[in-house]
Amino acid sequence: MDEDHNHQETLSIFTNECLAVARASRNQNPEINLPIIFSKVWEKFSNLHQSSPTRVNNNISRCGKPTTPTSCLSRDNQTYRKKLKLKESHLVSIERCTKSKLLRIMSLAVNLLEGIFIFLTCLVLFYVIIVLHKPTQAFVSRNTQDLIYPLMRALRLLSLPVIRQFPSITEIYEESCLISNPNYLSINNYDCWPCENVREVIDLTGFSNFSTNYYHGGIPFIVKDALRYEVDIEKMRKLHSENVGILKSVNFLSNINGIRTLEDVFPINETKIFEKYKNLHIALKINQVKLTRLFRKYFPKPYFIPMKTEVSIQHFLFLDNFNSPTYSLPLTEFANVFLIQATGSRPVVLIPTEKCFKNCKIISVYLQHRNVLFYNWLYWHPKSVPAQSSNLRRDNNISVTYLGSFY
Repeated sequence: MDEDHNHQETLSIFTNECLAVARASRNQNPEINLPIIFSKVWEKFSNLHQSSPTRVNNNISRCGKPTTPTSCLSRDNQTYRKKLKLKESHLVSIERCTKSKLLRIMSLAVNLLEGIFIFLTCLVLFYVIIVLHKPTQAFVSRNTQDLIYPLMRALRLLSLPVIRQFPSITEIYEESCLISNPNYLSINNYDCWPCENVREVIDLTGFSNFSTNYYHGGIPFIVKDALRYEVDIEKMRKLHSENVGILKSVNFLSNINGIRTLEDVFPINETKIFEKYKNLHIALKINQVKLTRLFRKYFPKPYFIPMKTEVSIQHFLFLDNFNSPTYSLPLTEFANVFLIQATGSRPVVLIPTEKCFKNCKIISVYLQHRNVLFYNWLYWHPKSVPAQSSNLRRDNNISVTYLGSFY
């Protein structure tokens, strides 16, 4: 009611003001322009209206109806507050949903870890009981003997999809040692008598009674008739071209950064890599049955190895240019080692092991093509060194060396 009264009072003042001005103006000047007068009066009225305490309710331009009880500003504020409340409620619901999902994931992870821990604990306890309690060990062994093969076969069939997806896993299976033990103590409970009186590498070409006199003896010697024909770099190139797919799985090592695979050594366009890199050294680690069978065609087992003994699947192939640097020959799976110099020439220095270094002498042997060296790494640590220029065969100075071991 007060607001309506204020509106009426304001309108009456405005009307009276307009009439008074109009009469005065008409009396003074009959030709006066009434619209101009009314605009001036309206401007004065507007200024009064802006300073009036009730101007919010009289804001005609915003509300359109002066008698509206709720102003436009108040209605805008109410709409804004409603939208703000909706947004806040939406954010709160999203936050609650996110927290509930995180709690579920964390609870599942905790339950999974608890299950794995319980399973491993039970497995370890079961293993300890089997190992320490002999009757339990005999009972388990007796009742699970017939299940070993079916279980292993089922495990193999289940692992086939994983192997097809990740074929490089098969290389891990072929490895005899995945992680070397830095705290491993070398064997020290053996005598150094096989190398104490050795002053040179003896030639036993044609000697066939190896198993009686030298088997497990460790005395180094060479034979010159164990390899029937020379295997040069061109035969290695042919071997690669005919078996590219199989040879991709071989472990490759080179001292040149730009040469990382056999395709770089034997490219299709047949660029002469060995003429470009005079110090080129390439090492191939062969630890798969299919690769061993492939290289056995070119590097057969030497005749002095007994028929009853086991030859390791692990082999090494070295391709060296005449200026290739000195390198140590790797440790093989078995201690009895044969080194085939298929082509070229390469001196080998036999250094006594740490245990036998005080009692044995350093010796060397110059391996020429088709020579085969035998040694035992329990007593000798060999190094391959570059040949002297006076000893090189200028027509074929690329060395191809094949390394294997037997029990």
